[in-house]
Amino acid sequence: MFKSILSKALLLLPFISQPALATPIVWKIYDNQREFYVLGSIHAGKEAMFPLPDVFLEQWQQADALIVEANILQQSSVTPKLAPPFTHQALPETALNQLKHISKKLNISFEQLLQQPPWLTAVTLQLALADQLDLKSDYGIDYVLLQRAQQQQLPILELESVSQQFNMLENLPDNGAPMLIETINEWDKTQSSLRCLVKVWQHGDGDKLEQLFQESNLIQQLMMP
Repeated sequence: MFKSILSKALLLLPFISQPALATPIVWKIYDNQREFYVLGSIHAGKEAMFPLPDVFLEQWQQADALIVEANILQQSSVTPKLAPPFTHQALPETALNQLKHISKKLNISFEQLLQQPPWLTAVTLQLALADQLDLKSDYGIDYVLLQRAQQQQLPILELESVSQQFNMLENLPDNGAPMLIETINEWDKTQSSLRCLVKVWQHGDGDKLEQLFQESNLIQQLMMP
């Protein structure tokens, strides 16, 4: 349920960058002293996405650390704050009707969604859609790499904590109502985009991936921090 992947810290580094492999896309970012290999990632995926590119796995053997957005393997005692306004209070009637229709397609409780903060309802819809399309968190790139790093005792550096991510969601404008409304309004487009996301990622189709990224709010949340 956490927002997603392509390490923003690496995007801020003033280094020369170049693609190291076309399929899937791996980027090499470097200066005179440091090298980073950046793998575009998805929080929920399929077994067919593995094994990862050889060039990435080769560099893994020499890596000093794994950098991720958040270490989701760490146990967290953080509990989301379920504060108002709730979904039934924040959405106009038209959006509520659309939400009811979507919830039926996803086979999730409309009544439960109404009692959640809008940001949590948006996340619930996104997770349910990914599950319906057979995208599993156990095959998320970050999860798989975190497991491997932990097993090999490779240092893990996180850009922010799980509690910081919850804090960001809980402090969205209007409790996340604009994000939920955008999710609802883009629903049909999002479904078609998400269906081809894994294939585009596997083929390293940068142009198509950028198009999906621009068109779909959900793709952005699956692919970006």
